[in-house]
Amino acid sequence: MRRCTAVAAAALWFMLAASSPSAGQATVPTSRTSTVSISLQRIAAGTATISFGLPLARGAATDPSSITVYIGTTPIAAAITPLLRDHDAAGHVTGLRAVRIQFPASLMPGPTLTVSVMLGAPGGAPAGTVVPFSAVSAESPRPSPSPIGPS
Repeated sequence: MRRCTAVAAAALWFMLAASSPSAGQATVPTSRTSTVSISLQRIAAGTATISFGLPLARGAATDPSSITVYIGTTPIAAAITPLLRDHDAAGHVTGLRAVRIQFPASLMPGPTLTVSVMLGAPGGAPAGTVVPFSAVSAESPRPSPSPIGPS
């Protein structure tokens, strides 16, 4: 029962479009399937849900049902919620640009966990339960950067 945050750099944004599955991971043979590994660290104890956001490159996923979360080669029941959608010039939704991923903290027995997120997998992940922000919110252990602009 731990809270976690994704340890991801800006490079993640670029990795999504070009990443490929690691050895030993389940794959679905499609030209649009890609996998990214995310290292999670426990930042607070005492909650039942791991929750983090994942930015997506344009065209990486069109629907939450095409995203699957794995621990090792085992798909897990994760709630995947769109946070930001991509739109065409007419305002029609064309894909996802960011999602929130949540799953039970009981799947993280230690202080760290690496999960793989497969994008473009037909069938997607088994459904998980969406947990409200107030139930997974915690203070960040690092200071927030100063806002950009005049003081």
